Amino acid sequence: MLGKTKNWQLNLEEALREAREYQSALSDMVQRLSEIDGQLSTSKPVGGLPETAKEQQEEFMVSNYHSQIDCLLVYNAGYLTVSEFAYILKKL
Repeated sequence: MLGKTKNWQLNLEEALREAREYQSALSDMVQRLSEIDGQLSTSKPVGGLPETAKEQQEEFMVSNYHSQIDCLLVYNAGYLTVSEFAYILKKL
């Protein structure tokens, strides 16, 4: 019984560490998005032509934010899986 409790504690500590890392990554992304929002409010107006919009979208997708967003989405999917697993274990 003691071994099972120790394993449960280790799993919970690992889940807490991962949640803190994820929260930190999300906070960083929110900060970056706030900075971008500030830059957009002072930048030149955006064109309404489809070609202009497509070009702007491609510029954004190439930026390093795209890879960071993808990493957060993958990490989020894994975190949800861990959370669901922990919930199921709790029910047992």
